Amino acid sequence: MDPQTDPVIENNNLPAMPDVKQNQPGQIKHPPKGKGYMPSSPAKISKINRIAISKGLEMAPFNEKENKKIKVQMPDQGYHDQAEKKSRKNEPGYIVFRMRVQDGQISVVGARKIEGPFLENENLIQSGITYEAFLKDRRIAVGSIPDYGEQRSFARPQSDPSHEGHHITILPGFDFNLKIAADKITFKELPGIRLTLYRFKEHVPDLSINAAPLKVRFEKEVRVVAEMNGIEVERLHDDIKKSLKQIFKSK
Repeated sequence: MDPQTDPVIENNNLPAMPDVKQNQPGQIKHPPKGKGYMPSSPAKISKINRIAISKGLEMAPFNEKENKKIKVQMPDQGYHDQAEKKSRKNEPGYIVFRMRVQDGQISVVGARKIEGPFLENENLIQSGITYEAFLKDRRIAVGSIPDYGEQRSFARPQSDPSHEGHHITILPGFDFNLKIAADKITFKELPGIRLTLYRFKEHVPDLSINAAPLKVRFEKEVRVVAEMNGIEVERLHDDIKKSLKQIFKSK
């Protein structure tokens, strides 16, 4: 400190801190005692009342050794034995078939199995494409494809005002995921799958479905976009064929 410079005092009621030599940075040797200074030695810890702490009447000390000596008595809340949580390994899971629609033809371009619960009866979106899969007279999948065959883009910021807005380009084909619960289909049943894609021609107030196919349930409201009768595994690419065999082998 410059001896010609007045000391900086934030509180005029406290004495100025004198110049002291420091053996190490941050350590003051023989600090002055008095009002406004931190005590040179920590306060003594009062006697620990282990009984009061165990009953939750006092806070336990921040001392690892002391905490190990105290056993806190938790009150009986009357909880019943909880059932073991169902793990994903116990769920049958579901199979995701990656489907491609090109010029009205449907083909399989990939497949994988997903572990975990499968959400049945998805909400159908009438503004998009609805898919439905049957195995004989049993519906095994139904769902919606909101943005089918569309590519969305936005103009760059601060571009020509004529290019502003949300641009939609209709594509000649599109891909979508066909999800089927793993316990609803076997490898031998793949050729028996009937997959149909629909479009709603008009809004349907009551979209509740029953056991009948959508083209029967809503004969006047929907039109068929594309159909596929069976998944012929032997006609698929080798990598897809291998994936399907591994998926159904692990079931």
